Amino acid sequence: QAGFTVESLMHLDRQVVAMIEHAVAYLNQYGHGVEEQVFLVGFSASGTFTDRLTALHPHKVKALVSGATLDNMLLPLAEHGGERLIFPIGTADYEAITGRPFDLEAHNRVARLIYMGEEDHNNTLPFRDSYGDEERRIITKLWGEEILPRAEALTALYGEAGGQGIFILDRGIGHDYSDAMYQYLKVFLQANRDADAPVYPVP
Repeated sequence: QAGFTVESLMHLDRQVVAMIEHAVAYLNQYGHGVEEQVFLVGFSASGTFTDRLTALHPHKVKALVSGATLDNMLLPLAEHGGERLIFPIGTADYEAITGRPFDLEAHNRVARLIYMGEEDHNNTLPFRDSYGDEERRIITKLWGEEILPRAEALTALYGEAGGQGIFILDRGIGHDYSDAMYQYLKVFLQANRDADAPVYPVP
């Protein structure tokens, strides 16, 4: 297409933020009173996208629900085990990407629900559309190739790094979600709809 370059398409996150801002301005022009922050909900690849987008633009997101992503969520951590946790593993190069230092307080102002089926075998690690060689090397060295042990290690590290959220292993479920998980997802979003700070209802 004329007028587009590879560089102009490199920051899909900024394109999504621009779409959000345009939609909010348009709706409010007609008196709908839409908030400037949004809910982002995704599952599998779209869950990974929403998790990473939220990490880059926490000021635009009020609540995040990311499904099937406990094993590949971005950590609010710059270093671990002698490795720099580069994007999208962690925040080592966050300032180079966003132009501002990583802000844990802003990160934690987003209500965050991340879940995964306990028997999910959909491993993103080998695929080149998920990770480059360097990211794959770091992940494999630190947490291995198996999904569930990696998900459990990342969940523990998330809390140790000061990150906040609710992280759920959906028992007896593969690359999907249970009805109980779906019902809790709705409760979580409803609880955060009118809240001024993250709310984490007990499942």
